[in-house]
Amino acid sequence: MLPDDVLALLTAAVDGELTPAEVTTVRALLAGSDEARAAYKRLRADRQRLRRLTPAAPPADLHARIMARLPARPPVPVEVARPSAHPRRVSRAPIAVAASVLLAVTGGSFAFFMNQTSPTVPGHPTIVARADTKRDRDWERLLPRDTAPPPSAPAAIEGPIEGPVEPAPVAVSLPVAPEIAPSPRPVVRDVLTFPPLPEVGKLDLARVRVPFLATVAEFDREDVQQQFVNELGHDPAFRIDLFARDPGKGVELLQAAGKVTGLTIHADTMTRERVQRKLATAYLVYTDSLSATDLRDLLVRLAAADAKAPQRTFDAVHATPVTQTDQRELRDTLGTDPGLWKRPGTPTAEPKNVASGTADRIAKTLTDPPGKGGEKAALLMTFAPAQARTPPATSRELRQFLDRRGERRPAAVPVLIVIRQATG
Repeated sequence: MLPDDVLALLTAAVDGELTPAEVTTVRALLAGSDEARAAYKRLRADRQRLRRLTPAAPPADLHARIMARLPARPPVPVEVARPSAHPRRVSRAPIAVAASVLLAVTGGSFAFFMNQTSPTVPGHPTIVARADTKRDRDWERLLPRDTAPPPSAPAAIEGPIEGPVEPAPVAVSLPVAPEIAPSPRPVVRDVLTFPPLPEVGKLDLARVRVPFLATVAEFDREDVQQQFVNELGHDPAFRIDLFARDPGKGVELLQAAGKVTGLTIHADTMTRERVQRKLATAYLVYTDSLSATDLRDLLVRLAAADAKAPQRTFDAVHATPVTQTDQRELRDTLGTDPGLWKRPGTPTAEPKNVASGTADRIAKTLTDPPGKGGEKAALLMTFAPAQARTPPATSRELRQFLDRRGERRPAAVPVLIVIRQATG
């Protein structure tokens, strides 16, 4: 149990009311006593809890309630002392006696406290650090002497103190040399603001060609139609992919659009069955009797028919030049090479006599039915999966289409129209 004066000293340390000499004493006390350190931590914790308390505001009617409970008393008359006409002489003897007594008490108290020794605390010899000569010499090496004037406001010791406290380093102000600015840069006085650039050669314009890509619904715009016709004029043969949500429904719409534009699509018997039963994922329409403008009109009619349906079937149109892979797949589907890159025959400028070509025209008339020689024809076959394709040797419609193709017109563009399943 700590004595009362030690607790008072620790309380003053927490409240920041110590003098420089008492600070030294408290540090020595905390360094040598575990009980004192525990009490100091408790006092600091109590101070923190008190600071966190929310101050309570008095009720607004507190003054009125207090005044209402006070009994009503009549005013007490006060007699005003009137100065006498003959003031009596005041004796100075009591004042002298009181001053003598005060002086004696003050001197005795000073002598008593100077000779009074502090009580001992368990755990260390004395409270005052100077009572231990060895520790006093240790602290003299660590702490400066108490020669500085006391501060204007005492400060509390913050934070737990573990062992001896090292003195704070004293900041020593050293003379700082003035900063010297760098020398100014030399000024080059010329008329040029930037060095001349090396000569650049002539730039070459590189044109990058991208495949035609649009939606079927966009074929109601003239700019898309013209872009499509221009694209078909760059290469002799093309592949046109029509992406449909239902390929079977897309075949039916394409056949209806072909009838309006004068295109007859000959469908293979097995292919018609697969369209009705929706057994294939892609269908091939091959024709080499349509020009670029004819193909444009076909897609315009297809877009109009698709727009009238409750839900659109077609999505995108992708036109690319025919590759060697497309040629091989077409040959496997038709069983022969239709000559995608074959140039149409050009008529000669020399005049012919009446009998020239008569035999050929007679033979063509006998083999072709009336009205079928100059028709726009196309062939519909199953394209994917490859296992579902019709064997070319077993298709009567395929043989008839190949036999009646005739010569390709000069403006015709061979195309592979693939109606395939849309992935999106």
